[in-house]
Amino acid sequence: MKDIELKSGNILKFGLPHIEKSLRLANIVARTFSEHGLNIKLSRDTEVNIGKLFFDNQEACLKGLSDIIFNEDVSKVVLDCAEKCLYVAENKQMKITLDTFDMEAYRGDYYEVMIKIAWENIKPFFGNLLTKS
Repeated sequence: MKDIELKSGNILKFGLPHIEKSLRLANIVARTFSEHGLNIKLSRDTEVNIGKLFFDNQEACLKGLSDIIFNEDVSKVVLDCAEKCLYVAENKQMKITLDTFDMEAYRGDYYEVMIKIAWENIKPFFGNLLTKS
């Protein structure tokens, strides 16, 4: 497991789920971005510069990001991908479910945890393509 410190000081212990779950998430995220006009043609020789991609497609990126973050279907898929992750707060390790964030003190970590789980699941599919940021 990989430990990821959250802004709150709590920890996300990240572990990859089965590839099927990660791939499902990668596909739903890509589909959400493409629905907002962000078409990226990738090949083996493609060099992706995330900063340039965002700068050149700001409106599509911002709309896609907000739709991903606030989309209940995407949230369900991210929670599926969280099966091998743990949330550590107050020296307690908890499986990540919606109930994990039922306590008001933990709610501030919800979106950060979800985004980090999503990112850690998606980035392995792009390997060398995401080397520039």
